[in-house]
Amino acid sequence: MIRLNKEKIQSLEQNNTVTPILEDQVKSSQPYLDLAEESKTKLREMADMVIEMETEKDAVQEEYAKFKIQIESAISDKEVEFSSIREELAQFKSRSEELQEALSCAEAKIKELEQTIATYKEEMECIRRKQKQASVEGAINTSLDK
Repeated sequence: MIRLNKEKIQSLEQNNTVTPILEDQVKSSQPYLDLAEESKTKLREMADMVIEMETEKDAVQEEYAKFKIQIESAISDKEVEFSSIREELAQFKSRSEELQEALSCAEAKIKELEQTIATYKEEMECIRRKQKQASVEGAINTSLDK
C-alpha cells in the first residue's frame, strides 16, 4: 500500500483526485484483504481442528488408560490362575511320586508273596508226596500184617 503524505493528500483533495486514487488503492488492496480474511477463516478452522484433535486425543488416551487397566487386570488374573495351576501341578507331582513309591512297594510285596506261594506249593507238593508214600507204606504194611 502506498502511503501518501499530508501535503500530497491536501493537494489531491483540492483537485478532487483523492477519491479515485484511494478507490484504486482500495481496489488494488482488496485481493490482499480477501486473502487475509480467507487466511483468518482458515486459521480459525485449523484452530477448531486442533481443538477437536486435542479432544479426540484426550478421549483416545482415556480409552487407552482404561484398556491398559483391563489388560493389566487380565494379566494379573492369569498370573493368579497360573500360580494356582502350578501349585496343583506340584501337588499332583508330589502325589504321583508318593503313588509311584507305593506302587514299587506293592510290586516288591507281590514278588515276595509270589515267592512265598511258590514255597508253600513246593512244601504242599512235598507233603502230598510224603502222604502218598505214607499211604502206600501203610497199605503195604497193612497187607503184610494180614
